[in-house]
Amino acid sequence: MELIRDTEKLLIYNEIQGDTTITYRKHKEDPNEQYVKIYEKYNNSIEYQFEGEKIKKIYLVGFSEIPEFLSPFGYGFKEKAIHNFFRFKLKSNTIDTITILDSIYSEYESYNNELLLYIEDLELLQKEINQEQRACNETKTILITNHLLDLYPDLELVYKDTNNNKELVLRNLNKKIINQLTSEDVQFLGEFYVEATKKYTRPDIVRKLVLGLQKNSQLIALNEIINNYEKLLEDNPKESIWQDFFNNYITLFDNRYLHKLDYKNIAVGITKYPDLVLVDIMDILISMN
Repeated sequence: MELIRDTEKLLIYNEIQGDTTITYRKHKEDPNEQYVKIYEKYNNSIEYQFEGEKIKKIYLVGFSEIPEFLSPFGYGFKEKAIHNFFRFKLKSNTIDTITILDSIYSEYESYNNELLLYIEDLELLQKEINQEQRACNETKTILITNHLLDLYPDLELVYKDTNNNKELVLRNLNKKIINQLTSEDVQFLGEFYVEATKKYTRPDIVRKLVLGLQKNSQLIALNEIINNYEKLLEDNPKESIWQDFFNNYITLFDNRYLHKLDYKNIAVGITKYPDLVLVDIMDILISMN
């Protein structure tokens, strides 16, 4: 066994057994002088020991060295949140191994006891956690600053809103929160979209944003029409209900008509009201010529 590293508290050793290199650590203050296996390296792969409740090892495929997100001394993931999750929170009855692949090993066939991840997955996760932590720290600083300014307005500090982290806001705008939103929340988001478009002056950008908003509003209107129509087919109501339906929606699902007029008497000498009075766009164009 060969000593390869001497730190303040640890001694790191290598033991070679054929094509396999086994790396151990030993605490300098350990009275029993116990060696703890950190990992085994062989054939461009590493079997890293992990002391989780369920996860017992991390299998690194395509790595000649321990990647940056793992401790080279055998203490698991450097990021505390990731480490604690895999050590304590992941309690599958079947999975006992995390297999991390370098991107070149795309054809790797995993076993049922493995949780398979690519190095890019963990790097992205690490980046997102770092962003969240920075945003959290920034928010705490802002809260402290604003609170002090409320108490002592003359302090040379700058008041800020706590929701000024764009990345954090956008990351939380996902479909998972849709069911939690009230109608007032959705209306606020729509108003925010309209307000945000006002910052642009380039005609092509404005047109693109406006068309996008129009398309989405049309889809909402069409979904409402379809749902109401299917409900009417099922209920088979009296004619006046159908008239109300067409009266409300005719200008939405037939784009020939610009808008609907209030009822007008169309007869001479007697009173006669039509069901619908609509303005046809073709009539307007012909009259303009």
